[in-house]
Amino acid sequence: MALLLKSIAALELRLSVAHPDGAGGIAFVGGFPNAYTLFVLALSCNLGVAIAEHLNAQTITTTVFTAVMITWVIITNGLLALPALFFTKPLGELKQQTLDVAQAQATRRQLAEESSVLGKSISGATEEEISQAASLADPGVIFKAARDLSTVLIQRASLLPISAAAVLPVFAAGATQLPLMDLFQILRKLLLF
Repeated sequence: MALLLKSIAALELRLSVAHPDGAGGIAFVGGFPNAYTLFVLALSCNLGVAIAEHLNAQTITTTVFTAVMITWVIITNGLLALPALFFTKPLGELKQQTLDVAQAQATRRQLAEESSVLGKSISGATEEEISQAASLADPGVIFKAARDLSTVLIQRASLLPISAAAVLPVFAAGATQLPLMDLFQILRKLLLF
């Protein structure tokens, strides 16, 4: 899946800075890790069984258990969410190019307004430049949309189901032998990142 997203991100994408999703029209890519929630849950159940066996044999400590939980959450979130970062470059380029063009157009438009209000151009713009700029539309809406464009598609809401699927079976295994108060503190830290 990561290679597919990488190849898609390398294509010439038709992104729109003013798209209502706030991510150029590809915000849906940030939610794709949720498709793997059941797969992560199945893997976590297997990991939980292995941990439960070690806890019953008293071969791992609470510290090791915590390290395993943290590592497992990092691995699952990293493998499933990081491929969405391939879209950061095209979205960043779209944002910067749109901001540059909108700023230039806004400057020309403001020069035309200044000239019409004051009767002359203080900055030294020619009459031809002023007449061309007077017909320009206001780029304010596009500028604001570009400024608010999200270049990172990964959202906390899409990582929470994956994190829960990764942690809960391991948590259940730990609950068989470890103090629940310690486990709840670990769980709260992991899921609220």
